[in-house]
Amino acid sequence: MALGSLVLARLVSYALLLAMAGLPFYALVHGRRVLSAPERMSLAILMVGALGASLWWAVADVAEMAGLPVGDLDQETFSAVLGATPLGALLAARAAMLAAFGALLALAPMPLLLTMAALPALASVAWAGHAGAGEGAPGLLLRASDILHLAAASLWTGALLAFLSAIRRQRQRADLLRSLSDFARVGTAVVATLFVTGLLNIWFISARQWPSGRWPLLIALKFVLFLAMLGFAAHNRWRMVPALAEGRPGAALHLRRSLVLETACAFAIVAVVALAGQLDPHGG
Repeated sequence: MALGSLVLARLVSYALLLAMAGLPFYALVHGRRVLSAPERMSLAILMVGALGASLWWAVADVAEMAGLPVGDLDQETFSAVLGATPLGALLAARAAMLAAFGALLALAPMPLLLTMAALPALASVAWAGHAGAGEGAPGLLLRASDILHLAAASLWTGALLAFLSAIRRQRQRADLLRSLSDFARVGTAVVATLFVTGLLNIWFISARQWPSGRWPLLIALKFVLFLAMLGFAAHNRWRMVPALAEGRPGAALHLRRSLVLETACAFAIVAVVALAGQLDPHGG
């Protein structure tokens, strides 16, 4: 029961952190200097949700370490484990960055500042899985690669959410087309970063040994979902966007459906990562 709760907590916290970091990161790359009131409200909800999910993740992680159901974990045991393990420092650092993000939302809602607070909060994920267990130079390289991987994933996620929001709000077609076309160029760098860092992560995590058990199967599934995202992205760029530019009937609806499927693949990858992070690459 504790393991299932832990995987679900990881999934929810990762998804919320990706969205929270990705939206201002995309706005920054898109050249925007300030966020609107509805955007700030959405980010505030994501921030509060990420804070709550992170606390849930910490409770579930401690319960898993103690071999107890989450409901049987007492405050004394929880506090003792937090104080005796790196989990406490990690949770405190993430909470501090989320608090800074919330303060910036209220006082200076600029994409640059928000991204500077959100990406470190997201980067804390690199210390919550296999990357956090790495030691020495290989461990440092793995965490650096993982952080780049997370940043690229957040930018892609933020762009997808922004596009879906623009279509839902029936934004001017010219503005939407310009946004889609601009990100197509950035997207190439995002895909390259995800591919290279993904390979590096597999190399370092498997410790140069052929992995076994369920872990490599999940990584293979992650790669299939990644290819599906690439397929949808290519379809959008070369088929859907030209159709929208030409004003073909139903083009906006077809583009929205394709973006929804692409986004669903992105969050399916998050689910796979949440589970794979709890498994031993060599037989777990």
